[in-house]
Amino acid sequence: MFRGRRVPDELLPVLMLRTWVEVHVDRAKARARQVHSTRDLGALSFELVAIALLLLGLVLVLVGILTKAITAKANKVH
Repeated sequence: MFRGRRVPDELLPVLMLRTWVEVHVDRAKARARQVHSTRDLGALSFELVAIALLLLGLVLVLVGILTKAITAKANKVH
């Protein structure tokens, strides 16, 4: 996302969360391959729901940061 560039301080938590989620998605994909051979789908569905909730949290944090930035810019204009 920000390869070779300085990350704005406001986006650092989002970048850290995104990296953390990517690691867990990779783990879930590996687990899905493993589970597919054993048919233990209950554990896999729990992991997928957890990842979906993490992604939702990431989106909410990003929307909050963007809203804060837009509000700050709007207040500077006046």
